[in-house]
Amino acid sequence: MSEKQTGQTGDASADFDLQSFLPYLLNIAAEQSSATFQTYYKDRYGMLRTEWRVLFHLGRYGAMTAKDVCDRARLHKTKVSRAVAALQQKRFLTRNTRPDDRRHETLSLTPQGARAYADLATQAQRFDRALMQDFSPQCCQNHGCKKLPGPVSLLVIESGAVNEIFHLVLLFIILALVILAWRSL
Repeated sequence: MSEKQTGQTGDASADFDLQSFLPYLLNIAAEQSSATFQTYYKDRYGMLRTEWRVLFHLGRYGAMTAKDVCDRARLHKTKVSRAVAALQQKRFLTRNTRPDDRRHETLSLTPQGARAYADLATQAQRFDRALMQDFSPQCCQNHGCKKLPGPVSLLVIESGAVNEIFHLVLLFIILALVILAWRSL
């Protein structure tokens, strides 16, 4: 076995632990919370994550081009194109060629798509409230953060709000841990 494989190189990379790397933890938190909510829109409407995001942007912001959706949702155009085709097949959206430029289409929700959006938006709000139920609104007002459980909340309250982003990062990490614990039950 090489020195690199055994971690015996003596360099800093041997001490690196991906499980404590903040960008990795934030990604895990985002993936876990997204996967939990995904069960609702997938089971109810047969949608994939990108379809939900396209539907959300059209429902929230109104008719727009696929490029506008890509820019707002930070999605690749190939994924948006596939999602648009799937949503059109499900009769959730329509494509209308723009009279000023026939190369582009304006996407808009159908009445059926608008109903699906309204239902999913309501469910997303419930989901968000359930995730946030243990966080104090007073702490948010006073410190620009959510009340964090256990010793972390004491640290936040005693130190004052050092930085809103720092608290948001802590929230995501704790949220990931809570979701992981919940899923293991």
